[in-house]
Amino acid sequence: MMVGVKVNTAAKNRLISSYGKGSDLQKYIDISLARHFDDRVPSDTTALRKSVFAKTTFGSGQLIYTIYGRRDGRNTWNDDTSTFQNAPMRGSRWAEKWMNDGGRETILKEIDEFIKKRG
Repeated sequence: MMVGVKVNTAAKNRLISSYGKGSDLQKYIDISLARHFDDRVPSDTTALRKSVFAKTTFGSGQLIYTIYGRRDGRNTWNDDTSTFQNAPMRGSRWAEKWMNDGGRETILKEIDEFIKKRG
């Protein structure tokens, strides 16, 4: 399963024109999001949480989570009726929930700090 996160802001557009896929900034964003999402990813076992680090090419702009032993991640990603350990913090739509719970502001702040350090 791939998780795409979209942050639609003027800052994002400015960054895309200055930095691109494969850049240090994109790697930083990908790793930061994977780190932030870790508290939200379903974790009845640690396989799904660990898969993002094994399957993702950081800097690509996509985080890839793989559910071992299943053909796809639809049940884990979309099924709001599923229960997981530490629910409701962990569970379906983890990226979307993190972004809506202040994550957008967090990642934009981290991007600004990254740019200031580089600038």
